Amino acid sequence: MNTEIWLCETTGQPIPLHDCLECAEHRQVPACPFPPTVLKALANSMRGDDGLLEAQALAQRAGVALLRVTSLLGCTRQAWYGLHGRPPLEKPSEHWSRLRGTIFHAALESLAGENAVAETRLIASLEELGAQAWIAGKVDHYDPTLRLLTDYKSVNTFGRKMASLELPKQHHVAQLWIYGWLLGKSGYPYPLAGRIVYMDMGAVRTVDVPMPDAELQTAVEARLVEKARLITEADSTGPAGDPLECWECNYCARATQCAYRIKKHAPGAAAVGK
Repeated sequence: MNTEIWLCETTGQPIPLHDCLECAEHRQVPACPFPPTVLKALANSMRGDDGLLEAQALAQRAGVALLRVTSLLGCTRQAWYGLHGRPPLEKPSEHWSRLRGTIFHAALESLAGENAVAETRLIASLEELGAQAWIAGKVDHYDPTLRLLTDYKSVNTFGRKMASLELPKQHHVAQLWIYGWLLGKSGYPYPLAGRIVYMDMGAVRTVDVPMPDAELQTAVEARLVEKARLITEADSTGPAGDPLECWECNYCARATQCAYRIKKHAPGAAAVGK
């Protein structure tokens, strides 16, 4: 199959992977910065891991939507777009930050202890709670003995020192809490402590995150169900968009066609940055 998976870095035109790799191997366009090895890695990172592909196939046969944890954290309309058709093609450079995170996570997975839950895909159903959806998420590291849940984030500090950043980001805390919910639904003891480890190319910063008590755990689950229903029960026009910061729109492939996008220079728009 010679399917176009992205846009040429230099021309902006759709190009099949085979043609892109052949061009890179012979350095036909010197202005393109990507060697074929990096392009292959980018293509693999876009494909998704085998566990996710299997879960998507199972969900399709069961007639439910498969929602990834990250889709429940941001804009509801962006998540709805993800369920309805292939997203617009992007250039390889627009996929680079995702590959950078994949490299970090693969290295850390290789160093995890034998008893740790590391880079493990977990799936839980919301059907009994009233939403026709399954939630899928990959836990970076969970130590069942210490009951310590750790999430790793590769970040671009845009030249600032890591210590100067306001961390943790609230959507990262929410993500950690959803991972805790997934662990509990998957038969693991609920985490007693959480940590988020932020990494750039020159520094590491670890932030402790308190895990929810029983009451807040119930609220987290209720919010999951609410968000899943907003995404899956919307009509053909889709739900309203609710991005909180403009970086959500800047990283959304559908932003140019969305009436709910936050414009970069709009009054009150938040600074870019995950």
